[in-house]
Amino acid sequence: MFLALLKEIGLGENSPVLDVSSPNSRDDIFGASINEIFENYEREYYCIAKIYEMMDFLRKEHSHIDEASAESQQLKYMRTVIKYIQLKFSEQITMENIAGICGLNRSYLSRLFHDATGYTIKGYLQTYRMQTAQKMLRESDLSISYIGNAVGYVDIFTFSKAFKKHTGCSPSSYRENGSAALAN
Repeated sequence: MFLALLKEIGLGENSPVLDVSSPNSRDDIFGASINEIFENYEREYYCIAKIYEMMDFLRKEHSHIDEASAESQQLKYMRTVIKYIQLKFSEQITMENIAGICGLNRSYLSRLFHDATGYTIKGYLQTYRMQTAQKMLRESDLSISYIGNAVGYVDIFTFSKAFKKHTGCSPSSYRENGSAALAN
């Protein structure tokens, strides 16, 4: 996968260097990601996520392969929102963050996202967090507090309340009974 990406952005044996400087300040994501990796080197998964973010940046900004021209700009915005949520779901995300990444007004972006997906952005984020929490509860022995924090909730009460609203049962009941708890 990485070799194909490197080739796609123009890196190879004959061209081992890529200039990532850009006059557009929004594209300073690459430099900021490198700094964040150095500052958080002890957080393995965080660093891996930053590397993926950098790879996405390189592909988007330096790809020599023309993406399908039939893809609408709106679809690109939706993909950007979804990728951003999937990458940053464990952090505190605001509509301003997401709208800033897309370079759009938050109301306009909200309307586009809802029209395209049937979800509000907040609703999609909530659903993604809950699906991730459910998977973690089924597949790990991590504490409920840790899982809540890992999916973006700062306290266990808020996480438990949101989880129960989403699934119909508490995180501990879900863990004990698995998906059978949802059938009741």
